[in-house]
Amino acid sequence: MTSFAQTLEQVLKQCGDNLTRENTMKLAVSLKDFRVGLRLPNSRINTSSAEYRVVTYMRLQRFNDASWMRGGRRAERAVLARAAAIWFPMPRATS
Repeated sequence: MTSFAQTLEQVLKQCGDNLTRENTMKLAVSLKDFRVGLRLPNSRINTSSAEYRVVTYMRLQRFNDASWMRGGRRAERAVLARAAAIWFPMPRATS
């Protein structure tokens, strides 16, 4: 199961029988220290009404046939914002 699917599953579990848009959004933006199985150790998901992004930094790692080895520096929000702008450009407004 992907990280996205596990996060969605958690939100839907919290919703219970109240699957309205309002309740789903309220719970989706209130995740605190949620741990996803496929992410690296100590990675937690935290969301808020002011911050929808789940990933706020990345770090490259390399697998050496036994364990993960850290490589390079953390890619902070500014780097992620630039990468997101390139990979997922916002549509231009038409006049």
